[in-house]
Amino acid sequence: MLVHLVQVFFECFSRNFPFLQYDDVSRRMFNGTLSPLLANSIASLAARHSQSSDVLVRGASAVSNTYTDMAKVGVLSVLSEPVFHLTDHPHTQRLLHDSSHVPYIEILHAVIVLAWSEYKAGRMAGPTEYSQVRLRLIAVPLLGDVDL
Repeated sequence: MLVHLVQVFFECFSRNFPFLQYDDVSRRMFNGTLSPLLANSIASLAARHSQSSDVLVRGASAVSNTYTDMAKVGVLSVLSEPVFHLTDHPHTQRLLHDSSHVPYIEILHAVIVLAWSEYKAGRMAGPTEYSQVRLRLIAVPLLGDVDL
């Protein structure tokens, strides 16, 4: 389903996210180097616009919310801030492990996409919360080794 959702994302939102390129994201998805954090953020936004029968049978909102929840787990694990309750979802441990090696720029990109997804879902607190996270992420490379 991720292949389809990446295509939908770029068809619908490429002009909104010029820092993400279809060729780069697709290549990383196929060779296994696309972080689960960014993949889940992209899928969370794209699912609401998918016409795939797999998505429609499950419900676009439900599929989007599942990817959003997994992206949130990834963001929080990277920032080590237990704001949300982590569940024993089977993919959570893999996501937590995989996200620990994600470069800051990819985390920043994922947070921007996730904030947009929350906005499109009508959850206005999300974009404000993620704006604060983005500011902290931007400050890290500028300030050096600081405690988030």
